Amino acid sequence: MYLCQDNNRAQAHTLIKKRKKNIMARPIKETPTLRGKEAAAFEQKISHPQPVTREAVDAARSAYNNVMSIAKFTF
Repeated sequence: MYLCQDNNRAQAHTLIKKRKKNIMARPIKETPTLRGKEAAAFEQKISHPQPVTREAVDAARSAYNNVMSIAKFTF
């Protein structure tokens, strides 16, 4: 649907196409490689994760149940 007069349809169509192109997702940039102290700190954190508290698990489960109760899709 065009919002302008017949003689401006081509211009409106071009404008709409340009706006749609800007809505597209951008490509994901390459992930930088960790080196030195940053790599060692990352490896330490991955090797020894902090335990999750029971309260955090219950809060996450409650939030999930709330979202799923209003969701209009199924898995």
